[in-house]
Amino acid sequence: HVLAIRTPDERLAWLGGLTSRSYDTVIAAFRGFAGHLIVDGYGAYQRLRAGVDAVLAGIQQCCQHVMRRCRGVAKLGPGSLQSWWTGQVTTALTDAHTAVQDAKADQQNTLDPGLLAQLRDRYNQAVDSGITHNRHRDWHDGNHPGYTLAAWLNSYADQVWHFTTH
Repeated sequence: HVLAIRTPDERLAWLGGLTSRSYDTVIAAFRGFAGHLIVDGYGAYQRLRAGVDAVLAGIQQCCQHVMRRCRGVAKLGPGSLQSWWTGQVTTALTDAHTAVQDAKADQQNTLDPGLLAQLRDRYNQAVDSGITHNRHRDWHDGNHPGYTLAAWLNSYADQVWHFTTH
């Protein structure tokens, strides 16, 4: 396991080896770190934000990991159902990324609140659709992956969208 830490401007990177991704190992690697952490969805990171050892200013779910998970669910079908709602999620996130880059280029510190609300609404509607259409869909080992992803996107929406406000 490799832990990659970069400065926001990506001029400085530190790579460190981890013996495991256990909670204790992760906590040890971030003891004293009080910044914003971009994570891949692994649950141990959540305890850095809310547990006794909470030190982080915030957690950003990696949008590339989110989009990869959406592409995986989109392939499952039936028909175009999965690709529709996951496509709406990824489009909303892509549009948000573009809006953030445009705001930075215009030397603005925040996004237009109306635009941000519109983008979040598109995301929320797509996630709600994923939950609704997959809630009772059978799957061989539990919940359908579409439901699992949509429920996760709903639960972690603030972390998925962290980049738009920080």
